[in-house]
Amino acid sequence: MSRLKELCKDKNVRQSLSKIREELSAGTLEKEVLADFTDVDAISDYETLFQNEDPKVRKNLALLLGDLATYIEEKDGYTFVDLLMKYYQSEETLFVKESYVKGLSSYDVTDYIEVLRDRLAVLQSKDLDESEKKHVRGERKQLEKILSGFEVVERSFAFPEQEFELLLTADELVREDLSGDFHGSRISSSGVRIRSKEWKKIYGNPLYKEVLYLLPMKRGTVMTKENVGAVIAESKMKVMLDQLLVGGAPYRFRIQWKGLPEEHKPASKEIGFAIEEASKGVFQNVPSDYDVELQFQIRKDGTLAPFFRLPMMEMQRFAYRKEALSTSTAPLTAASMVALSKKYLKKDAQIIDPFCGVGTLLIERHRALHAREIYGLDTFGDAIRAARVNTEAAGMHANYINRDYFDFKHDYLFDEVITEFPDLYSKEPKEREDFYQAFFRKTKEITTDSAVLILLSNEEKLLKKLMRLSSDYTLEQTIAFRKRSKIFIIRRK
Repeated sequence: MSRLKELCKDKNVRQSLSKIREELSAGTLEKEVLADFTDVDAISDYETLFQNEDPKVRKNLALLLGDLATYIEEKDGYTFVDLLMKYYQSEETLFVKESYVKGLSSYDVTDYIEVLRDRLAVLQSKDLDESEKKHVRGERKQLEKILSGFEVVERSFAFPEQEFELLLTADELVREDLSGDFHGSRISSSGVRIRSKEWKKIYGNPLYKEVLYLLPMKRGTVMTKENVGAVIAESKMKVMLDQLLVGGAPYRFRIQWKGLPEEHKPASKEIGFAIEEASKGVFQNVPSDYDVELQFQIRKDGTLAPFFRLPMMEMQRFAYRKEALSTSTAPLTAASMVALSKKYLKKDAQIIDPFCGVGTLLIERHRALHAREIYGLDTFGDAIRAARVNTEAAGMHANYINRDYFDFKHDYLFDEVITEFPDLYSKEPKEREDFYQAFFRKTKEITTDSAVLILLSNEEKLLKKLMRLSSDYTLEQTIAFRKRSKIFIIRRK
């Protein structure tokens, strides 16, 4: 007698099914048993087991069929799908239905996609009792997972004609520069507030961290963790997203809490479910591939300030960054460094970055003000290859050379040196000083008499000492930047 037929008579069938799943997962299930369980002739035995009165038997059986999907021949797969769908539709125990859908997710369910879509619509429109929530939510999530593979939305930005209230979050150092780019803007404690519809200008700006949309609510509404689902569902968020995005609802979102330590953050999963249920499926909470990030800031009185952002648009300004290394300068850092140094930049200059990495700083420098000739050097070959890829993606031309700066020779002189120094923290003080002295000697050889050096370094004391002793350079300005690093503007004498 086959093991499957034995299960039909087994008094401990629930435990036996769990053991078979464990053996299958561990790769220890005997080949003969596996062949028996995946044979289309076994359908009648599965029918018997699905009629078992114990709901946990039916649950384990549905999950086992999902586990077996990769071992079942494609031509037989549809028979097993028919079997799972038959008992899924007749199943009345809520906690079991989720397992049927999980089992189905391992198969091609194209023939039943409308049935599954209708079932999801029923669950989304249903007002749930507390006793139902856990199991209905589980089933709904499994259905959404299956249907997402069949409902690929061509999502894009609609470039609406109406203005929106926005908060461009930004580091304090660049807020004034960012504010100057937008008429009627106002600097706030976290960035720059604007009202605008200049979308290409907004999303193309390299200085903001995030573009947050202010979510207006009905007058007198106070949002708390307890009523957030209903308030979001009744807010103008759907109307705004319909104006901003092509493709329509449902909108996939994730939740982000700002200004709170991890241990004090509310349960995002529960709040996500509350928003889904109150909106009847207009908003779907997902861990990845989301359209919208819904942000909450908790005010001092405990109420919530809601915002949302569209990451798909923010990413486009640095879309050239195809390649990066763990030590690469972040595009926002590079853009901020350039913005803070902008009054020292010269149009059509000949520029060089002696430690260029993947080219980010040179790209942002050229985007800020056109450079005639661009050179980047690095001793790491992978960085040079990545820099060429990124620069081509940015629609620029630059000359990248895999060479030590101190061995570099060139026929003409450069007007500008812009770079972030490598971190020499692990080196002895004498080694660090020797490195910087060699840098300034080499730079004198390849630059014009009026050249400007824009240098990001964490060696403030050393740099200032060398400038005091130098007859070739003068330190024009020191600009506060990051915690340990500053921008040094140095001019050839």
